[in-house]
Amino acid sequence: MSAPGGGESAGMADQTPAIVRHIGLAVGVAIFLLTYWLPAPDGMTEQAWRVCGLALWMGVWWITEAMPLPVRKTGANVDRGSVGNSGELRSAAADEDRGAGPAPGH
Repeated sequence: MSAPGGGESAGMADQTPAIVRHIGLAVGVAIFLLTYWLPAPDGMTEQAWRVCGLALWMGVWWITEAMPLPVRKTGANVDRGSVGNSGELRSAAADEDRGAGPAPGH
């Protein structure tokens, strides 16, 4: 079935009002900046707090369709470096591959 407009699939951004997309652009960035500047809640590391802000930013952009889909998909990979993910997180499988075994007590 053909989408309105003659193409096989019309982009959802064509159906979202421009004002909603513009508001989404601003709100998404504002949420991330708030989590960047405000201290992390008790029990949460600064890095986890920033990742939370990044996830909220991406969620707002996804819901409001503020950016085209290819931009939203690559944005997570680009922004991941800005929140401090420099490879310090390792998986348990990677540790076991190196012969480190599971952590004591697990």
